[in-house]
Amino acid sequence: MGVMRGTKSVAVLAVAVAAAAVLSNVREGRACTPPWGGVEARTVTPGDGSASVPRNARLLVHYDTWGGDPGGALTLRAQGGADVAVTITTPRGLGFQRLVAPDAPLAAATTYELLDTLALPCASEDPTTCHGEPAVIATFTTSDGVDTSPPVITQLDITPGAWCVAESCPEGQNEAIESLEITAQDEGGGDGASPGWIHYEYLSTDGEVLAGPTAATSVGRGCSGDGYVPFHRYMGLPESYQVRAVDLAGNVEAAPHAVAGQSCAVVDAACAAALDAGIGGDASGGGGAGGDPDGAGDSGGCAASGGGLAGAALLALGVLLGLRRRRR
Repeated sequence: MGVMRGTKSVAVLAVAVAAAAVLSNVREGRACTPPWGGVEARTVTPGDGSASVPRNARLLVHYDTWGGDPGGALTLRAQGGADVAVTITTPRGLGFQRLVAPDAPLAAATTYELLDTLALPCASEDPTTCHGEPAVIATFTTSDGVDTSPPVITQLDITPGAWCVAESCPEGQNEAIESLEITAQDEGGGDGASPGWIHYEYLSTDGEVLAGPTAATSVGRGCSGDGYVPFHRYMGLPESYQVRAVDLAGNVEAAPHAVAGQSCAVVDAACAAALDAGIGGDASGGGGAGGDPDGAGDSGGCAASGGGLAGAALLALGVLLGLRRRRR
């Protein structure tokens, strides 16, 4: 797909992780229950201090957590003024998200505040213990107009990767992963077309929205077994899916982009080849090449394989993917 020229800013929103890094990052490769630990951070879009925000903008609050709903209460209000009537939903993304949509366009050239009762950092396994009085987490100022122009994806590059888990892990499963590097732009005609305000929605081949809006561009699927799928580090999607750009005002790209992701059969074959070769040893934890690299046993379950197994699986996966591409 070529890069089209546009009239607005160009954004490269990427979590482009090389396949070798994906395979070798053992600490992020938990195949079973991850360590539980509160809410690490919170990101608001539009960011604190943003200007020229379109009057029909929505706010996306992303909580960096491996748990569920942290339970804080969000409030939008004019600075020094009254609360704004909003509708709050919880779109699927990495961690936990809340989408705050004003029920009517905001006033022009006005500064607004978003407040949250969740105080960070919160290391508690029960984030409700971190609740307090509402505090301002972001302010922004509106423009004079609204945004009605959808963004478009002008280039989409995909890097394959995989997690290979030894059979000794009772809930373990191999996982096929794609890292998407996306170049997107707003086509113009509306106010506030900041690159950082472009997010993505993931759809089924039938057009059903599976996730988003989200900034996450790391996706994948669990393969063998019915084990834990770590949605804290990639979006769990079917093998074939679509992706489209969506902006702050909720304008969506008209034509989604089809993606044929990695087949679990390919990934499982590569992982099985490495395991049959006896590389990496037991991946059930306890240190060594196949277990927790720290030997700390803090995974709450099983650990992904590392060391030689990761390298062998990467090599086998690369060969199989190369053969698959040649058949097309």
